[in-house]
Amino acid sequence: GFFRQEIAFRRAMHYPPFGSICCITLSAGQEPLIREKAVRLAEAFKLRRENDRDFAAIDILEPARAPLFRIKDRYRWRLVLKGSDPISLVNFLMPVTDRFDFAKVAVAVDIDPYQML
Repeated sequence: GFFRQEIAFRRAMHYPPFGSICCITLSAGQEPLIREKAVRLAEAFKLRRENDRDFAAIDILEPARAPLFRIKDRYRWRLVLKGSDPISLVNFLMPVTDRFDFAKVAVAVDIDPYQML
């Protein structure tokens, strides 16, 4: 029963194995800084998607606080991207992340993460 329910949910949401997700976690010591960086990164991703129609199918979820928002005096925000496969997600995000100013911010990129915490 659980499997049937979960696999139907995954198919409807385009989660693995029916699609791929990329979880980008940003962390910094100051909450306003990390929120601003997350919003700017999301805007950069949206601009890339608008300028390159090859990536029109990439979904960019709004930046939000990570479920574990504060760990050892570091604040965490997260962006989630959804696409058809991991290669298209990497090809989409690399030009943006290569040029983005991550000064004073730690970043972790996880393709098809095992867990979303």
